[in-house]
Amino acid sequence: MTTEEVARAFLQKPTTLAQRTVRAKSKIREAGIPYEVPETTQLAKRPYSVLQVIYLIFNEGYSASNVELLVKHDLASEAIRLGRLLAQLLPGRFIGINAVTGFEARVTVGCLWRSDYPE
Repeated sequence: MTTEEVARAFLQKPTTLAQRTVRAKSKIREAGIPYEVPETTQLAKRPYSVLQVIYLIFNEGYSASNVELLVKHDLASEAIRLGRLLAQLLPGRFIGINAVTGFEARVTVGCLWRSDYPE
């Protein structure tokens, strides 16, 4: 996703988000924080943040801000994949995100393929 797309998802100006990203990367680099997949116990402590990011990715995929594309199937599919992965890692915790993204994806696909859908 581009900075503009992420900023739109978080309802922020692209310049503001870009500055926050640069500051966060600097902080991570200076603190020597390694990039690693969190342990299951760590993941369970921050479900809201994880769900928010997955849903924002899905939203950009199924309702693209890019005027050239109506739907970005790769983003929507990746968000659905991540939701399913979380449900496997923490059974019973992420059922809702899978239900919502799955339903919205099917509705979008159904609308796009209907022959009587207005152009």
